[in-house]
Amino acid sequence: MRLMIFILVGLFFIGMASAAVPEHCDPSMVGYWNMDGNADDSIGGNDGAGYIESIIPFSQVGTAADFGGSDLITIPSFTEINFTSNFTIEFWINKRSSPASVTDLITKGTAYGIRYDGNTDNLNYYIGAESIISSIPVVVGDNTYVSLVYVDFGGTRTLNTYIDGIDVGSLVLSSSVSLSPSDLIIGNTFRGWIDEVAMYDRALTAAEITAHYDLSSAGNNYCPGIGDSGGSSTDTEFTIEGCYLPSGEGIISGSCSTDGFYYCPTDSTDEQSTLDDVEACSKGSSSIDPGNTCCPSGYVCSSESFKCEQCINDCPEENETTTDKACSVYNSRETCLNDTEGLGQIGIGTDVCGTTIYDNVTLEPYSIPRDSCRCEWEDIDGPGGNGKVCVLAYNVTQQQSSVGTQNEFTCFKDFSVNKCIKGVQGISWSVNSSIYLNGDFIGSGVPDNILASAGCLPGNRDRDCGAPVIRLPGFSLFSFILSVSVIGMFYYRREKWLKI
Repeated sequence: MRLMIFILVGLFFIGMASAAVPEHCDPSMVGYWNMDGNADDSIGGNDGAGYIESIIPFSQVGTAADFGGSDLITIPSFTEINFTSNFTIEFWINKRSSPASVTDLITKGTAYGIRYDGNTDNLNYYIGAESIISSIPVVVGDNTYVSLVYVDFGGTRTLNTYIDGIDVGSLVLSSSVSLSPSDLIIGNTFRGWIDEVAMYDRALTAAEITAHYDLSSAGNNYCPGIGDSGGSSTDTEFTIEGCYLPSGEGIISGSCSTDGFYYCPTDSTDEQSTLDDVEACSKGSSSIDPGNTCCPSGYVCSSESFKCEQCINDCPEENETTTDKACSVYNSRETCLNDTEGLGQIGIGTDVCGTTIYDNVTLEPYSIPRDSCRCEWEDIDGPGGNGKVCVLAYNVTQQQSSVGTQNEFTCFKDFSVNKCIKGVQGISWSVNSSIYLNGDFIGSGVPDNILASAGCLPGNRDRDCGAPVIRLPGFSLFSFILSVSVIGMFYYRREKWLKI
């Protein structure tokens, strides 16, 4: 009996360990510190010490490590980062302030590293005694993707540097990278935030650097399919009845994708095209329930072919979820202000509602009350624009003011929303922050760093849409099956013992 319990406990921890290694990460990745609540390495177990979680929401994916000038994270040296040939380092930073001094971002003694020069706001990349300064500066207060690529090919050694996926300089080196017994140090004397630190034992290509920048810019980590849609996380291998779409997203068995192009059957893990596969649009049924079909907008499930076909007249309304819509769907003042679907509270762009943001220069807190988020009928473009349209509006209010009136402004955002195609939905938005101002903002306007923190700058991005495959934490599939088998064997043997 004791032996059986010991085996089961061992299997449990084996399952937990196997679940902690993301299976979709590049096999050349030798260390990945997500900075999500700790400085643990989700790839090799080479954990760091000294992590301080940011209480200010400046992070690229999940949470970030906060450095106040005297903080640092120490990762004991390990074999895989004692590079002697090709390697890559990538991470995100957000510089809080710009003192006139040189601070460390990531360094491994004299072997290699990246430093921040507060005199010029440029980055200094070095291999041994040789270094190169980035051709463009880092913007204080902006989330910035940084990468260093060391290439040793045919006796020619090159240091390639990137900021936000853009080549910012290369240096042909006279000597190769050298071994160093020093620990890997992150953030020594730096003031700001560092997130998503990863290292590889090969040179990533320029295309891969761009792809990683695009992926993480959208709030995803560097491992496609893991923790997408924000929040870096460990992967698990145990999935419950679902299909992966060509985009890499997944849908639960028996359901269709939000865009209506795919259906996941209950007896297979292979997705079906509602345009090409028979009975996919009727969800595997030989009869059609008009209120329960899978078809893209502008298509209808044909009772003859049992495939989605373009409709000419009497097309059914598209079945979208509320969270995939914005206030801009309303086309009149009455419908906008009534907001029957609650888009001003849970629609696109409302993720900032009910949060506290910070002026990353003065560190003063500002609130975005949830009850201030609403749909407003407003002209935010001014003369020559589109006139009044339905936009998302929310108030941004200084939490405390030592003198005078509290600073406050209203952010108005007009969203343009594309269809959800294969799990991805493109959105863009314009903004106006000058219609309602209070306090110091009346004379000077709202500083860009506060607008950026409040999500009140124009932009565009792709967002995830559709229903993901359910993943359970803990056991890998192998450990789950093995554990169940052992438990079954135990009870089988137990019954035989009792009969004896």
